[in-house]
Amino acid sequence: MLFHRKEQRIAQLKNITIFNILALIVVIVGIPLTILQGRAALQNWAQSGKRFPLGVWHVVDLKETDTLVYYESPDAVPTEYVMLTINDINNSEIYVSTPTDRNDFSYKDKQGAALFKLSLSQQGSYRFICNDAMANSIADNPEQDEVVFAKSPNSKAQALNKSTWTYIIGGGSTLGLAAILYIIHGIWLQRKEGTSKTRAPATFAANIGVPEE
Repeated sequence: MLFHRKEQRIAQLKNITIFNILALIVVIVGIPLTILQGRAALQNWAQSGKRFPLGVWHVVDLKETDTLVYYESPDAVPTEYVMLTINDINNSEIYVSTPTDRNDFSYKDKQGAALFKLSLSQQGSYRFICNDAMANSIADNPEQDEVVFAKSPNSKAQALNKSTWTYIIGGGSTLGLAAILYIIHGIWLQRKEGTSKTRAPATFAANIGVPEE
């Protein structure tokens, strides 16, 4: 029984090549790395954008497009009583609408959501102010709350799509490379086995011609 087990272990060791070892390393390293990259894509989106404090007029450069404007706070994002006033370079007020999807998210110690939507007809500098409507003065605005423009990509759905493609491409590449290495591993074993079989008859024939003493 022990001899049989020893033979099994020897056979298993003979089936190990550098190629299946590399395939195993690729899977062990590649899968967690892909997961981290997918999560990082969402975190990078959450942390992207241009941030400004409340209660003060600011200038921001924006592109000609439909864009969401986000509100971030260490506390819960308000569902109402937040106002955004924004003017173009000619001091004409831009229409501000409410998005159908708030795109709620969180990162580190902050909560965020899209509270406003802009449809901009031209690229340029825009002057704006964001206020808590319940604040009696500028000083009453929450100090750590911020309004955020120009997140990239624009919405959480687009960020999730990017993250999903990271999982698909990263996972596919990892499994594909591992599969190629296992195929090479199989070819290597077949050639090795074929070489050992061709050598065995020659050795046997050589032994027949040796007379016993």
